[in-house]
Amino acid sequence: MNINEQVLQCFWQDQPIDTPENSWLYDLYEEGKHLFHTPDPKRKEVTIELARQLHILLKEGLFFNHSLFTRLFPEWETILEPVTIYLVVGAPKPYDVAVRQKDGAYLFLIDLHQIADYVNEVHKMIYIIRNFLTKECSHFCIHQAFPYDQINRFADMMRYLSFDEGLATYLSWGEDASHYQLNTEKYEEYRKHAFIMMKMALIEKDAQNQQSAIQIATSGSFWERFPTISGLFLWDILYREHGIDAFHQIYLAGWEGFLPVAES
Repeated sequence: MNINEQVLQCFWQDQPIDTPENSWLYDLYEEGKHLFHTPDPKRKEVTIELARQLHILLKEGLFFNHSLFTRLFPEWETILEPVTIYLVVGAPKPYDVAVRQKDGAYLFLIDLHQIADYVNEVHKMIYIIRNFLTKECSHFCIHQAFPYDQINRFADMMRYLSFDEGLATYLSWGEDASHYQLNTEKYEEYRKHAFIMMKMALIEKDAQNQQSAIQIATSGSFWERFPTISGLFLWDILYREHGIDAFHQIYLAGWEGFLPVAES
């Protein structure tokens, strides 16, 4: 995995950004559209600092939950070789970040201008970027180990979503899982609801109800996405109550044995 900042170099040097060399990037956000927004030159300084820190983090430790991440994905550097992080400006809102594929390469697009507009402190901007990269790199590693393109049965789809989305969300939830508060009363109703919905989904036979469940699971608001949420809480139970070794063994066993309906 490497960082490409050709767009930023143009921005920093007051050169045109939307040139033939760069314009293809702005064709990726929405199919059939070329979307470019002229960035504010006053944001050069903060984008320079963000890029500088990201280069350092890529060498020293970019991901949240470093020990968990490297235990689950010990070959992550090799796995992520096809991935390039494109640090850009000029992307249209709401595309602060995006994941795209082009000519066999995988692109993680991050608009530093938009990220810098969310918060006032650089360390908070970096936190947002690390959250995104931890989640998407987790997905990438999971998909290499457990491909999902041949999953057709509804129950299998729900189980896979819970395994994959739940784990990627768990790893990116914060910097250190040992400090998570997912077992507190604050999250109790979300946990119960997600486990109940997941238990019902795994035995659902009606095709129309299955389609409705898929819509909620993939396009609902965050807490409505019951496969993701049930997986998030089950991974938390596994890590908190059984430790990293059991957590790792459950991951190695794969999505087929993952049953995210605990404590429902």
